[in-house]
Amino acid sequence: MQKLTTFFFGALIASFSQAQYCTAVGPSSTIDSNVGSVSLTGVVGSINFTGCPGVVGLQDLTALGTTLNAGSPYTAYVQFGTCGGNYAGAGTAWIDFDQNGTFDASEIIGTWAGTPPVALSTFNFTVPSGAQNGTTRMRVTQQEQGVLPLNPCATFTWGSVMDFSITIGNGIDCSGYVGDEIADAIPVTSLPYTDIRDNSFCYSNQ
Repeated sequence: MQKLTTFFFGALIASFSQAQYCTAVGPSSTIDSNVGSVSLTGVVGSINFTGCPGVVGLQDLTALGTTLNAGSPYTAYVQFGTCGGNYAGAGTAWIDFDQNGTFDASEIIGTWAGTPPVALSTFNFTVPSGAQNGTTRMRVTQQEQGVLPLNPCATFTWGSVMDFSITIGNGIDCSGYVGDEIADAIPVTSLPYTDIRDNSFCYSNQ
């Protein structure tokens, strides 16, 4: 019974942690400032998005995604632009590397500020070596009249907020992790055995 209870609460906590992204975000208007394009190529697949016309609220583009390996460098290209008039603003891209359902300041992969038309923004970043394996999100925001640092959960009048899927590979494996190595024993089929899961990370991130 103890093992069953432990598993139930572990699964329950995990299900909540995967559903915390703020979604009541973004612009109330479809005109003017808008992300014009986003591209990112990983080890499997690539994101190639072209904007306009604008979309009210969060633009869910999680059907578009790519796989990135932990510890490896990548480059994202973002065109901060407009679907109408040219007005000053700011933009930011985040990747939720720790998969806790929030976009933290430490997860910013690039920022921009200016007035369109502007050159394509190049964001060079490295996936943390301690990133957890699995699927997470990248959020790209452009906010007209916005000032850095931007709030990934903000609502505003003109601009755009869009989410893409990112799959992390070669990172920490937390699959099936309950947090109790006695109650959740791992079968060992050969020796020597190395557990690639990080107990402190996997437990705290449930």
